[in-house]
This record gives sequence, C-alpha cells and structure tokens, in this order.
Amino acid sequence: MCVYCCGSLCWVVWECLLALVRDGVLIVENEIAGDVLVHLDHDALKDLDVTSVGHRLYLLKQIYNLKIAHGVKFEKDDYVPICIASFLGIRG
Repeated sequence: MCVYCCGSLCWVVWECLLALVRDGVLIVENEIAGDVLVHLDHDALKDLDVTSVGHRLYLLKQIYNLKIAHGVKFEKDDYVPICIASFLGIRG
C-alpha cells in the first residue's frame, strides 16, 4: 500500500487537514499531496493557517501514526509524540 496515495489512515489525516485549513484552498495552492503530507511540521502547519496548537499536535500525531503504519522512514527532526520520545529516550 502506498502511503502517498491511499490507505484509510492517510485519508483520515488528509480529511482532518482539509477540515482545519480554510476550505482546503491552501492545500491546493501549495500542492500538498501525500509525499508532502508526511513531512509537515509545526511551522508548515502554521503556514497553512492551522493556528491552534491542539489541532497541530493532533495532525502531527496522525501523520506519525501514518508513517509508522506504512514504514515511512523518520528524519532527524520529524515529529514523535512526547510519550513515545520519552519512552525511547530520543528527546529530553
């Protein structure tokens, strides 16, 4: 299953992002597809007008779950939920 184009979790994240961002206009304008979706961070979500910290954390956790479910490689600065990071000792 391709994380970039299908899968129920991918659609959940996609639908949440569309619901939180003004009418999906910024998604289209910025050509946010699955391959970009998995690299979104707090700053990128702010740029997409996701101003609520709670909404950003929710989306980032869903993106994290998507990456785990599909074996997408994590980069150094990718979001990892604090409870997981603390457990693994990867962030202080």
